Amino acid sequence: MTPQNELLDLLQELVTELHRGHRPPPVTLDSDLERDLGIDSLGRVELLMRIRERLGREVDEDAAL
Repeated sequence: MTPQNELLDLLQELVTELHRGHRPPPVTLDSDLERDLGIDSLGRVELLMRIRERLGREVDEDAAL
């Protein structure tokens, strides 16, 4: 699996959790985290933690928040 697909899968999982009870929006590489996916600042922090834990990658927090 490519790194992009791993990230998209992880992101889709988070979006599905955040939109529990509703149909989650589709996730693409062009999705805007807040506008398209409804991920607020707390959700972005959760995303960063999951990227670190599952993908073993560090993300610049300033760029993500």
